[in-house]
Amino acid sequence: MKRKSVLFIVVTSLLLATDSPAVSVNPATNIAVRSNEPTPAEELVYTKLNSIVIPVLNFRPPATLVDAIDFLRQASRDYDNPAIPEEQRGVNMILKLPPVISNATVSATATTGAPKFPGMRLSRVPLYDALDLVCDLTGMAFLIRGNVVMIVPRNDPAIQAQTRSDPLLLKRQYLHNKIAEKATLTKLKTIVIPEVTFRPPATLVDFVDFLKACSIDCDNPNIPLEQRGLNFILNLTSPSTATTATAIPVMPAISVRGVSLYDVLKLVCDAPHTKIQITGTIVRIVPRPASENNQVPAPSKTSAK
Repeated sequence: MKRKSVLFIVVTSLLLATDSPAVSVNPATNIAVRSNEPTPAEELVYTKLNSIVIPVLNFRPPATLVDAIDFLRQASRDYDNPAIPEEQRGVNMILKLPPVISNATVSATATTGAPKFPGMRLSRVPLYDALDLVCDLTGMAFLIRGNVVMIVPRNDPAIQAQTRSDPLLLKRQYLHNKIAEKATLTKLKTIVIPEVTFRPPATLVDFVDFLKACSIDCDNPNIPLEQRGLNFILNLTSPSTATTATAIPVMPAISVRGVSLYDVLKLVCDAPHTKIQITGTIVRIVPRPASENNQVPAPSKTSAK
């Protein structure tokens, strides 16, 4: 009996190691340990997240995190490569809501209690950036496990475990964000608006709508129309509750000519105590912490040179 048990453990361990390249077995303890290498399935999911582009993403209150993930899951199938078989399209997503919500006994309560976020409309946004934004607005995070994207609370132990076990995948995600943010920042600085004029009672909402239109109209005319412009969202909300953190600011009087999107955005954000935050391909206008409102920003290393 002992020999059969040992044989069973060895065979099982070999199968586990063969089927899951990211899992190794400690020969001393026969315990499976995840290695640093992403599996082929995880590589495929990561590629899909970056290659699938959603033409239009439109959320309106009272949309919740549940609604958003349902939409992204379906969009991943609708806009995946049409050349691959239909049953292989899309990305599997599993949502793990915070305990106070997921333990609700009534499904309707669980749905209505899910984190909410403000209305938004984005165009041609990569699935990766859309998922990253949705998670950031709701205090969540995502990680790739096999062929599944897990959306979990930001303080979930799985996120802490990922930091220790998946450094290569995390590094790739970090590099993806930095490359996308650099390209977005470059576009902000190269698109020049001929003239900007605002008078009260125009609000920051009006200004954001104006920027969206200008980013398309004033973008490089040599690129396809559907690829022009930038996505802007006004996010004056708390990530934890998604409730409005402040009233919509009224725009100060402004009249400038021949300025870049970046310069006019910085100029306007300074008055209502907001700031620019770039998330991948998305430009967000978010509240500036009170501690930063009276501080003079230190020169960056780049500007110092």
